[in-house]
Amino acid sequence: MKVNLGVESRMFLKKLLLVCFVISFVLLATCGCGGPSDGNDVEVEREVPITSHQEKNGFEIDFSIPKRGFSLGEEIPLKISIKNTSDDFKELTFSSGKKYDFWVENDSGKEVWRWSFDKVFTMVLESKKLEPGEQVVYELVWPQKDFDGKQVPAGNYVVKGFSSASELKEIVLGLEVKIVD
Repeated sequence: MKVNLGVESRMFLKKLLLVCFVISFVLLATCGCGGPSDGNDVEVEREVPITSHQEKNGFEIDFSIPKRGFSLGEEIPLKISIKNTSDDFKELTFSSGKKYDFWVENDSGKEVWRWSFDKVFTMVLESKKLEPGEQVVYELVWPQKDFDGKQVPAGNYVVKGFSSASELKEIVLGLEVKIVD
């Protein structure tokens, strides 16, 4: 059976088909066209600094990383800054040459890397005087390697850092990072 449609009916069907196409496109664009998330949907290109902050004894201690998500193998910069926020000179006292440390734990809480692991430090008392408003910064890079020098797998980690100054020793700051393939 052949149906003969008039010009108006054909125009109506074309418009209807176009509207359906546009609605489908908009739904796909706004809802995403992928399947269920596997938990690795982290934007690794955008740099939004992440900071953990604490104050004690007239000091501000900040531990920061440039972003939360990193690609597998990408170096992760770690930074601790200590600022004298008081109106007086403040002193940081160290019992060795180790003035700070950084380490990384996997999502099970197991330590997989520590900066000071293979280092030797002098055993000498040292102090660092900070004027009001002055700060000291300690920075290094975690190359995403474990204690054996092997690439850690993609996943969730907590990077931690602290200053070994006796005035701040009990303060440990941590930040979550995600490494994706």
